[in-house]
Amino acid sequence: SMVVLSDGIIIMTSGWNGSTRFNDVWEGIDNGTIWARISAAGAQHSGPCAALGSSGNRSVCVSDNPTLVTLSDDGGLTVSVAADDPPFGQRYGTTMTAMLGGQVLALVGGCESSSGAEIGDVWTSRVNPAAWSRRVVASGVLTPRCYGAAVRVNDSEVLLVGGSSTGRTITTDITLLSLSAGNDTLAAAVT
Repeated sequence: SMVVLSDGIIIMTSGWNGSTRFNDVWEGIDNGTIWARISAAGAQHSGPCAALGSSGNRSVCVSDNPTLVTLSDDGGLTVSVAADDPPFGQRYGTTMTAMLGGQVLALVGGCESSSGAEIGDVWTSRVNPAAWSRRVVASGVLTPRCYGAAVRVNDSEVLLVGGSSTGRTITTDITLLSLSAGNDTLAAAVT
């Protein structure tokens, strides 16, 4: 996973190569032309990350195996566990991005750790990475998926693209998720 912090530094967190889970953090500067591995203590970083807040080097990651929510205030140099038993349960293959000026995190989908079944839900966290709320999405609008990609379109919208859908089939659908600043109501439309 990668996240760009407010000062332009790119943080890339580990991952999985099919047989090995990596627990490292890399920092990219000069538009990603220069990379350095930085030492990271704490939980594994094998999941999506997002920058939190409109300034500073605060980032939040959701790792899998086990599912943990981690927080870093120094660009990934050190991490602490913000939630070791998040309400969205044990899952992997999620995607996450920040919305509303970095004040809300949106976590979408993934696969259940126990069964591998794809999940079609959305969870949000407002400023506090330990507190999450499940958002209601109209039935049939959001395809359950693992390994989709999400990108913030503007402060209130996230574009969700592709991934592995039910039965590990590849999905190419594109979904626009909108989050209202006033009441956190989630709306979605398939495009």
